[in-house]
Amino acid sequence: MAADVRLIQVARILGLRPLGLTRDAARDAIAMRAPEMALAFFLEAADSDDVTGAASALDYLEGRIDFFGDLITPAAVAVMQTAFREKLRSWG
Repeated sequence: MAADVRLIQVARILGLRPLGLTRDAARDAIAMRAPEMALAFFLEAADSDDVTGAASALDYLEGRIDFFGDLITPAAVAVMQTAFREKLRSWG
């Protein structure tokens, strides 16, 4: 069975050991560190040539959230969206 690239990315973003990282452990880590995930996504968006303003930055965030799917709980999504928007307001 192929490795879940989402787990590898969670490990990279949160500085976790990827070997043996389970979906449940990743979900728990994201839930506990949602603001950190939001900051990582914000920095990715800021570095992306495809992000040219607030609307495309929010689209980028939603794309990343969709990519991680069931690894991000609804509560963590809400925290990440709020944290991302706060960063975006200061980006101007």
